[in-house]
Amino acid sequence: MSYVLQVKEPYIVKEAMLKNQTHQSFRWKDVAICDGKEELIAFAGHHYKDPREEWRIEERHW
Repeated sequence: MSYVLQVKEPYIVKEAMLKNQTHQSFRWKDVAICDGKEELIAFAGHHYKDPREEWRIEERHW
């Protein structure tokens, strides 16, 4: 079992019916993979200090 650190990124959905691409959403982008959750929490706390940047840790079963 491993853990994945993900960061929230803005994403504009491409719609054929909209001229100005106004539907904005977000995606979760994988940043780091590790076997220990504590290491990822320390990594995220060091690299993502801005409170506007959202991150999460997800558990993965490969």
